[in-house]
This record gives sequence, structure tokens and C-alpha cells, in this order.
Amino acid sequence: MTRLAVVLALVLAALPAAAKACVWLPVGNPSVAEQRHWSRVQTKQLQREAAKRLSSGQVAVDDELAELLVPNVRPIRLWFSDCGPEGELDLAGGIQGYNDNLFDDPRLKGIKRENHARVLREYQGQTILGPACNAEFRRRFAEWLQAELSAADREKAWLFLIARKREADHTGLNVYRRLVAFEYGTRRPPIRWVSENRWIARDLERFKRKKAAGRRLVAAMAAFWARQEPLLASDEAVCPSALATYRSDRENVISTILRERDEQVERWRQSRRAAPTP
Repeated sequence: MTRLAVVLALVLAALPAAAKACVWLPVGNPSVAEQRHWSRVQTKQLQREAAKRLSSGQVAVDDELAELLVPNVRPIRLWFSDCGPEGELDLAGGIQGYNDNLFDDPRLKGIKRENHARVLREYQGQTILGPACNAEFRRRFAEWLQAELSAADREKAWLFLIARKREADHTGLNVYRRLVAFEYGTRRPPIRWVSENRWIARDLERFKRKKAAGRRLVAAMAAFWARQEPLLASDEAVCPSALATYRSDRENVISTILRERDEQVERWRQSRRAAPTP
């Protein structure tokens, strides 16, 4: 029964992230041997799927390596439910809910967020810099890999690493989905390879030390961070394109809120003028 429960949990872990129903499974307490077995089963399944994807020519190898190997250099929005965290985990913390400092702008002083819910829903995701900035920075890393490593090395690294990515543990709970993190609570190097799964952690260590493609990847990563670390304090240096778009989008949100506020005030004035005199 325990083994069946673990299988069910692994199946749920493989479902798309959009399936956010809170389901508690009677996973019991699988033994270490069972956990090791099902971790290996899942890795082999993912390896087969990865090989098929690669042979199809539809894989953006460098972009997917960047997703696996570059932690968030800017905070993202975090969401939580009764089941725990939803979406991506960020070991350096992040912005919880709508705490994006939008209403710290002096032009919005005295304006209540709840009076502009429609506008904020329309622009959701455009009032924080993090997601777009992280994506632009990862593209820089992907381009670095293209320049530093052969296509064969990048493909070998991707085939090995993508099979060891996990988005949920054997109970179905979210886990950190990247294989590299900064020191806990920071967004600056040094970086460290991480996995909550002990067998994947051992695989990663073996890959870095014993595989030629792994050693070359580690060297390329070290050179990348040596160049980028001095720039990380500056948004302009980290993600200039994303920053320009973010500033423009933020101004659009603020302008829309102010316009909507003025329209609300005008409607209130008109209603006062139209009210019958007692």
C-alpha cells in the first residue's frame, strides 16, 4: 500500500503546475530504500522523455540550462495557500502577495488599492521588476554558454540535468525547482548546487567531478559569475531592457489609477450636483 501511495504522489508531482487543487495523499512513511527506488525510476523516465525531446529538435537547450542553473537575481512574487507555497519557491525570499511598493509613489498618496482592483488585475505582474529581469539575465547566461561550450557539451549537460529537475517531492509538495542557488537568503555569489533529494544531490556531485561535460560546465559557470558579480547591485547593468519596460509599465499603471481616481471624483461631484436640494 505504501508503494502505491508513493507512485500516486509521483504521478501528481509530474502534473502541470497549473493543476493547483489541494490534495492530501496517504503517502505513509516510505523507507529509504523505497524513496531511493522511486527517485531512480522517475529520473530514468525523465531521461527517456528528455532524449525524445532532444531528438525532435524542439528543445531550447541553452535557455533550459539557464532556467536550471541561474537563481533569481531579483525577487519574484510569491503565492501561498492552505496547502503551502504555490508556484516557484525562492530561497532568497520574495514579494508576498501584492506588496510591490506601487502605492509608495507619492502621486498615489491617499488612494486605496481596493478602489482600483480592476486596474491592478489588468496590470498584474507588471508592477514588479523581478520576473522580466531574471529572464533577461538568464538569456545572458544562455548566450555565455553558447560562446564557452560546444553544442555537444551543452546537450550532454542538459540531458543529465533536466532529468534531475523536480518541482514537487514524493508527497506532492512544491520544492525548489532549480539546481543552483545563492547562499541562503542572498542574491549574490557564491553559488551552490542544491537538491532536497539526496540521490539527485549525489548525481550532481558525480556529474561535476567525473563527467568531462560537467567539469567544463562548472568552469564556464564560474567564469560567468566572476564577470557578472560586480554588476549585480545595478538594475541598469543586470537587465536594462527589462528595467526600461518595467518603468514604462509602472508609469502606465500609475497614470491609469490617477485617471480612474479623477473619474470617480468627477462622478461623485456630478451626483452631488444632481441630488435634490432639501
